[in-house]
Amino acid sequence: LAFGIEGVMAVAQGAQRQRQRGDARFRTQFRRSELCSFDAKGHCTRGDRCEFAHGQAQLRMSPDLTKTSLCKRWLKFSCSVPGAECPFAHGWHDLRVTQAYGQRHTAIHNAEHGGHSVAAAASPSAVGGGAESAESAG
Repeated sequence: LAFGIEGVMAVAQGAQRQRQRGDARFRTQFRRSELCSFDAKGHCTRGDRCEFAHGQAQLRMSPDLTKTSLCKRWLKFSCSVPGAECPFAHGWHDLRVTQAYGQRHTAIHNAEHGGHSVAAAASPSAVGGGAESAESAG
């Protein structure tokens, strides 16, 4: 099939928009999980728009990213850490989603299944907030 340059550009733009939405959801999980270094010095100009906490009262816990992405070493058959101890998933059965990703996936699952409150299984596309950037590829 020939899509032409317009078709290729439209697909690329759609993929970029999807990535940006995903990135925003990932970043939102960390909102106000660290203190604002500018506010501590009295120099933050962002006010309520600031992504960082202005004082202990605004400080939130960071999400637990354990087992939210596959272990790159396990994929290469080279992870020496037992699955239960490795912070990364050793197979699809180990994968979990963070609350920011799980809420949306559960809502979609419930809507598709007549509103039943059955726990939604994590699909590869729903697995979010992966800690893969924290793991070295070696």
